[in-house]
Amino acid sequence: KIYGRSDPITNFMRDLKRCLYAKADLDELKALIKEGQNLHLHSTEEMKEAVALKKILTLREECKLAMMKDDLKLLQGLMAQAKDMHMMNDIVVLQAADKLDELVAVRDFKLNHPAFKLMRKSEIDEASATKYLFWMMECGYDCLFGLAALSLKNDGGEALNRVLRDEVGIRSSVHRERIVKHIPKAKLQKQDQKGLERFMLSINFSKEDVAKYIKALWTLKFDTMFDLLSCERLELEKLKFKKGHVDSIIMISEGHHSKFATDE
Repeated sequence: KIYGRSDPITNFMRDLKRCLYAKADLDELKALIKEGQNLHLHSTEEMKEAVALKKILTLREECKLAMMKDDLKLLQGLMAQAKDMHMMNDIVVLQAADKLDELVAVRDFKLNHPAFKLMRKSEIDEASATKYLFWMMECGYDCLFGLAALSLKNDGGEALNRVLRDEVGIRSSVHRERIVKHIPKAKLQKQDQKGLERFMLSINFSKEDVAKYIKALWTLKFDTMFDLLSCERLELEKLKFKKGHVDSIIMISEGHHSKFATDE
């Protein structure tokens, strides 16, 4: 002790060791590292350990933030950083890796989705197109056959515009007009006619919806593609088919899809 007071270095080392043991408070650790540098203690083992721990805690915080923001690029960079730091088994890093896999799957799904491609060709920005795609999926209008069926009405695109506004929820009149303009030029998916399930999947019904529809159709003892295409609109609505999917099936059953080019 100096003049009856504790040595500042002793106090600092005590606080630093306590913080290192807790391995939790990043802000406190940063403040202690700065204090240690002011006391010229760079070369001590505790300071070296503190700097290493700061990197670990910083990476964890950045992973949590990137997960909250659904930031794909940031997560990719953080995973590379975690690998270099040998932190791939860290619990937060593992959670971030799972989130990254989920975001990559969503990205790949949307980039290959016909409705998303059509919206990007319509010069709709990626963020809006992504949002609209998932809204379309909720009511079945991600299947281009449904939107194409509406475009065949001789009303200058009014019915299609109304569905995009009221059913899908697209507020931007500019974006709606662009979709209305490009739908008649759309290339519809090639139908796989080898079975009910394959048929529905080929025209872009989701796996979850297909499983639900097959179960519903079986209540009527319908289990073939031809049974499905023989259904009336009211029957499909009673079986809880999404509105866009009903329009798609009716369009195909009536042969109107032949007016559009097919995406091979």
